Amino acid sequence: MRIKKKLLVSARLVIAFFSIFVFMVLGVFGLNLIKNKSSKGVNIGALYENTQQRFSVDLILVVLNYKESILNLDKIYMPEDFPEFEFNQVKDLTVGNDVNNPSFRKILALYLTNPSKENVLEAIKRVQLRSDVQSAEVNLVISIM
Repeated sequence: MRIKKKLLVSARLVIAFFSIFVFMVLGVFGLNLIKNKSSKGVNIGALYENTQQRFSVDLILVVLNYKESILNLDKIYMPEDFPEFEFNQVKDLTVGNDVNNPSFRKILALYLTNPSKENVLEAIKRVQLRSDVQSAEVNLVISIM
């Protein structure tokens, strides 16, 4: 009976230590995932340079922050509005205009003058530094087999 009690206590200790270890590991990786939700400060090149994920090499997707989205609701954006890189066209992909919704954001597609994987990554690095940009991302290409 005493051996069973010792085994039970030992098993509980092992489970407790294992649980603490798992939570610590998940905590570290979880913080990194939360940080990467917004592209601010994230090394986009490291995320996509060595990946098998395919993305469009002719455009980047930009989400403007709430303030910019509301203040310039009717603005038609031009390539000149983004002097950080050479763009030849801007398309507004925003659906709706529910400005009372706190998650409302303007979404823009910025088309590169010189399309390439390297230029997409560099354009994202530059555009995401703007104070009016919430995020700048690649346009992933997803195919169904």
